[in-house]
Amino acid sequence: MMIAEVQFGLLITAYGVYLAGMITPGPSILSIVHTALEDGYWAGISKSAGVMCASASWGICASLGLMTLLDQYPDILHLMFVIGGGYLLWLGYKAGYAAYWNDFPTASLSCIRKTPDFFRAFRQGVAVHATNPKAMAVWTTVALSGVTAETSSYQIWLILGGCFLLGTMVLLMYVSIFAHPTIRGAVQKRFRLLYGLSSTIYIVLAGKLLLEPLSMIG
Repeated sequence: MMIAEVQFGLLITAYGVYLAGMITPGPSILSIVHTALEDGYWAGISKSAGVMCASASWGICASLGLMTLLDQYPDILHLMFVIGGGYLLWLGYKAGYAAYWNDFPTASLSCIRKTPDFFRAFRQGVAVHATNPKAMAVWTTVALSGVTAETSSYQIWLILGGCFLLGTMVLLMYVSIFAHPTIRGAVQKRFRLLYGLSSTIYIVLAGKLLLEPLSMIG
C-alpha cells in the first residue's frame, strides 16, 4: 500500500538534487575538512554530526512549508545572510591568522591535538550549517523537485530519511579522506598555502552573503 504511494521519479530527482548540493564544497564542507586535518577523525565526525543536525532541521522546515514564511518576511532572510556572512568572516580571519602567524602542529599525525573538544566541534557544525543560506536553498530545491500536491506523507519521510543518509555518507567520505595520516602529512608541508586559500574562500563567500540583502532590496 505504501509502496504504491511512492512517486519514484520524484524521489530519485529529490535525492539527486540533494546529493549534488551536498557534495559540492561549501562553508560546511570546508569547516569539516579543517577540523579533520587539525583534530583528526573523531573531531571531524563530531562536526559532521552537527552539520547533519542542522541539515535535518532545514529539511523538516522545508517539508512543513515554513520556507514560504521567509518569502513573506524577507527581513528574517536578510538577518540570516548577515549572521552567516559574519560567521564566515570570522572563520576566514581564523584561517588567515593560522596561515600567516601560526606554525602547523608537529605532533604525531595520529593526534595533532591531544584533547580535541568534540562538543565544541559539534556546536560549530550546527552553527556553520544553520546560518548557511546554501543549505536552505538546497532543501528548498529538494522540496520543489520532489514534492507535489499529491505527494504522500510517507514519501516526504522517505525524502527526508534518504537525504539524511546521503548527506551522512558524503560527510563521512570527506572526513575519512582528510583525516587520513597521508593527507594530513601532505598538508603539514603546505598548510600555509591551503589555509591561505581557505581564508580567501571564506571571505569571498562572506562577501557574497553580506551583499545579497542589498541585491534583494534592489
